[in-house]
Amino acid sequence: MRQRLAEAIVGVLHWLDWLIIVVYLAGMVGIGVWLTSKHKSFDDFFLAGRALTTPILVTTLVSTYYGIDVLFGTSELGFESGVVAWFGYSRPFYIFYLLAAFLLAKRLRAEEFRSLPDILFRYYGNPSRYLGATASFVYSLPVLALFGFGKVAEVVFGWDPMLGALVLGGVALAYTLTGGFWAVALTDSIQFVLMCVVVGVVTVFAIDALGGFPAFEAALPSRYWDQMGGEDPWLIAIYAMTGLTVLVEPTFYQRIFAARSYKNVRNALLIGLFVWSAYDWCVTLLGMAAKAGIANGLVAANVHPNSALLAIVVATVPAGVLGLFLAGVLSTSMSTVDSYCLVAGGNVAYDIYRPILKPQATDRQLIKATRAGILRSWLCGFLLAF
Repeated sequence: MRQRLAEAIVGVLHWLDWLIIVVYLAGMVGIGVWLTSKHKSFDDFFLAGRALTTPILVTTLVSTYYGIDVLFGTSELGFESGVVAWFGYSRPFYIFYLLAAFLLAKRLRAEEFRSLPDILFRYYGNPSRYLGATASFVYSLPVLALFGFGKVAEVVFGWDPMLGALVLGGVALAYTLTGGFWAVALTDSIQFVLMCVVVGVVTVFAIDALGGFPAFEAALPSRYWDQMGGEDPWLIAIYAMTGLTVLVEPTFYQRIFAARSYKNVRNALLIGLFVWSAYDWCVTLLGMAAKAGIANGLVAANVHPNSALLAIVVATVPAGVLGLFLAGVLSTSMSTVDSYCLVAGGNVAYDIYRPILKPQATDRQLIKATRAGILRSWLCGFLLAF
């Protein structure tokens, strides 16, 4: 089925769609190259000079924490179970975002930390720093994102998954190596638009193609509109606890440290909360639309739940919008690969290399070591993914 879907997507791609995708990928690399010579210190490269404002924080937080797993995972849940994908599985995470905004960010931003292991060192000494840096490095390996690149390349373009991950993941690696956190933050702004705005537009197209919301609602079993979807409450409660990862998320910490002030972080998290919830809702509806689309022949009856979102989009959106959507799909992984590789690179350079081997390391040496760490994390992620 995936191969047939790949052939279908490649077959319907207009030259305008291809142009949008190529321009997007080239633009990401171009931003990194443009920023190569603009780093005057390690803080510039790793924390964007601690100068991130609320709008940039919103875009980089939303883009980074929502990867391709959310896009296809949530739509799959919507396809199979309905609105419980939002009410039961996505909504609990918002509680932890609020806790991060009001209880975590203020205390962290008051200190001049650079990384999560920096905090461990302050309170528990070097052994905890090294253990924390190692754990953070492993946690930040872009395994799922690179694997996601491979599957998207296979389904959308008909490429071998390893080649897809190498090419598409290589774009994210290139601009992260050259541009550092400023490149990550600026590209995240573009990816934010592609991820969020285009997903909203595509949702409207999909529901309209089904005959509007009343017809869409009538095409689905009533259980699809049950907030808990008949799921075991204990299962949902256990899944909700995975939201605790928000409170130890290395990329969140990095953005807190890179903000101009606590107020910027707090406002960004609160604004991001509404964006996250809207994004989750749209992706849930797209999965449900794919299920409804089976009844009227828009979507093949044997479509794999993982591919349902792509199937309904291909069947309902016009040329140009499809290209923007596919660029948005790529951006979900792009924004994850760049951020996690940068965090992992900092763990290698700032939290291990500097205290153990080079206590008097210059900014230039730290930037060089961070770039080496970024490359190592990307390679480890690629090997583990395949």
